[in-house]
Amino acid sequence: MSFTLHSRQMRWRWAIVPAVCVAGINVAIAAGPEQQNLRPDGLSLDQLTELALEHSPQLRGIGWRQQAHQDEARLASYWPKPNLSVSMLNLPTDSLDVRQEPMTQLQLSLSQPIPQGQSLALSSQWRRQQAQLEALRQQWQQAMIVRQLRQFWLSVQVSYQALTLVGHSRTELASLQSVVASRYRYASSSARQTELAILAAEQEQLLDQTLHWQQQADVARQRLNEFLPDTHWQIRLRASDPLEQLAEPDFDPQQAIHHIHHPALALAQLRAQAGETSVALAREQDKPRWRLQAAYGYRSDDPGGQDRADFISVGVGVELPWPNSHRSHHRVQAAVNRQKADWSQLRQTQQQLASGLSQWMAEARLLHARLERLSLHRLPLVDARIDAAEAVYRHDDGSFTELIQARLARLKTELEQVQLQASLAHARIQLAYFLTETHSDASDPSGRSLVLPSAQGGSHD
Repeated sequence: MSFTLHSRQMRWRWAIVPAVCVAGINVAIAAGPEQQNLRPDGLSLDQLTELALEHSPQLRGIGWRQQAHQDEARLASYWPKPNLSVSMLNLPTDSLDVRQEPMTQLQLSLSQPIPQGQSLALSSQWRRQQAQLEALRQQWQQAMIVRQLRQFWLSVQVSYQALTLVGHSRTELASLQSVVASRYRYASSSARQTELAILAAEQEQLLDQTLHWQQQADVARQRLNEFLPDTHWQIRLRASDPLEQLAEPDFDPQQAIHHIHHPALALAQLRAQAGETSVALAREQDKPRWRLQAAYGYRSDDPGGQDRADFISVGVGVELPWPNSHRSHHRVQAAVNRQKADWSQLRQTQQQLASGLSQWMAEARLLHARLERLSLHRLPLVDARIDAAEAVYRHDDGSFTELIQARLARLKTELEQVQLQASLAHARIQLAYFLTETHSDASDPSGRSLVLPSAQGGSHD
């Protein structure tokens, strides 16, 4: 698709001047720091995005959680720690003499639990999958930050474009005062006073619009600050054409619908695969839990001074599964139910992404058609109406009200054009979000490649 605009007035409409709140306005407005926010030497959208991603606390937090899961994955691969105990056995209570009885001994015992089946490997794999989930969640969060940042940046740019148009319109209305003065010979003429009153009333209306758009710019600028570190809250933005900065993503509409590789989709699929690991781990926990034991018993000499032989004991212990068979069943069933919920979430994510992508593609096509029609048809008609109203008024045959309404109609149409351009830029922001690609390093830590299902992909039962 191509969104090339055609209008003889597009050159100056997208030019953002630094002090748009003051130029052409003959009513004093308190100048604030927002007037200097848009400057040729300010930050571009790409620079602003890079700054926001670099200092994002959300992305840093996800990175720390990923590192924690990686550490836990290494920890899970080790056997449990052996148990060491020292005990005095068979000490006579009448004398507490270690030589009195032959069975009295000082015993040193060592026991080692043996992991159940493949539980260590599965537990480590599950932790690695959790670390990979955090990596995909970081990519998804990054895409959402970029989308929201661009929306606020767009709001700032559009607000100042609207301020530029309103300021230009106020300048034009102010120039009509000389036209009114040249038409009437006497300054005290009632008709002249009436037309000047009409002009002043419309100027007040435009002043109200100026304050409205200034408020919109201030709000958007403050919302933009939430993505920036404290030391960068007073940065200046570069004046830019949103449709140039937010170019249409290059994609094939048919292929895009059926081959979505969004991080949210990869995250949902990997979560479902991690559910398979959880089920396998729950089943491994049903296997017998073995324990190896060894002990060395030291005996002192007998009362006659004869040496006594020391003892060595070895043994094997096992946990009996029968008393807790119902608990094991519920543990496995709970893991299976969570896995089913994860696959259901995967299918829902597929549907949401495919639906959202289709919606914004259709939105972009319709907005482009409306914008092109406004530029090629409606604006020329508005300009013709102004030319006719001015010609008739200068020949004393027209109404001053009609002339004012014609000029205000042009401002209304130009503001509508700005709003349509903003809506088209917003649609491009959404398209760029839904077309976000998962990084190539996203894979299942078990070794399987992360094959993303198509938007019409099958199910998992």
